[in-house]
Amino acid sequence: MVAKKLLFFITIILLLATNSCQKYEDGPLISLRSKDKRLYNNWNVTSLKVDGVESIDEFNEKCLNTPIYFWFDKKEYKAYYGFEVSNHSGRLYAGGTAITLVMGDFDDSLFVGFGPFNRNIAVNWWIKRLTNDELWMECHFDYKHYEFKAIE
Repeated sequence: MVAKKLLFFITIILLLATNSCQKYEDGPLISLRSKDKRLYNNWNVTSLKVDGVESIDEFNEKCLNTPIYFWFDKKEYKAYYGFEVSNHSGRLYAGGTAITLVMGDFDDSLFVGFGPFNRNIAVNWWIKRLTNDELWMECHFDYKHYEFKAIE
């Protein structure tokens, strides 16, 4: 009986300790891949809400309906992000549960940009979920709240 109670309390303590160490608000609880290996990928945007209103159609129209991708240049030791169209990339600065995306300038008049995905803007995004095949982020930009969801 005492052994069962002890095992029960140890289990509860381990569960609480594991939950308190969870890195991202919406998970995952445990991952065998590093944050970088999960983040550096091609992502198809499935939802982009602005102040709670779905705006994916406007985002796709202005950003040419292309996936966003993150990559790391080992030679320069710098991280980047961009869209799958030429000359639309910027720097990525990662740390903890946040990343900063800095879109560079672009000369293609077809690529208009959308909100925080625009010319010469640095935006801090908070990662809410980062799994092998899901990325959820949030930011505040221009007095609006953006919620970004993408899949691999």
